[in-house]
Amino acid sequence: MHVGVYTSPGSLACHRTKKALDRYGVHYELYDVTRDAHAARLVQSLGYDELPVVYVRDTLAEPEHWSGYQPGSIDELARFAADTAIFAPADEAVRGIPVAQ
Repeated sequence: MHVGVYTSPGSLACHRTKKALDRYGVHYELYDVTRDAHAARLVQSLGYDELPVVYVRDTLAEPEHWSGYQPGSIDELARFAADTAIFAPADEAVRGIPVAQ
């Protein structure tokens, strides 16, 4: 599983999302849309105009994503991670998430 968090500096919602993921011990990659044009295009292509965008990719399911600070979605992600013992860095085989080059 790979979790990407697309953020911008100074965003309270981004800060709260990262803090919640850290509290649960969920590993994620951070992408700054103000410095990374590829990350900004991904957020736009998903139709979001609010940050952060959290993008979760797993080998067994379609990618899931949401925008904004979503405590319920973060809790659900943490439960899934705990149930499947996914707290380590993502396996290269499942890193199909579009990331910055």
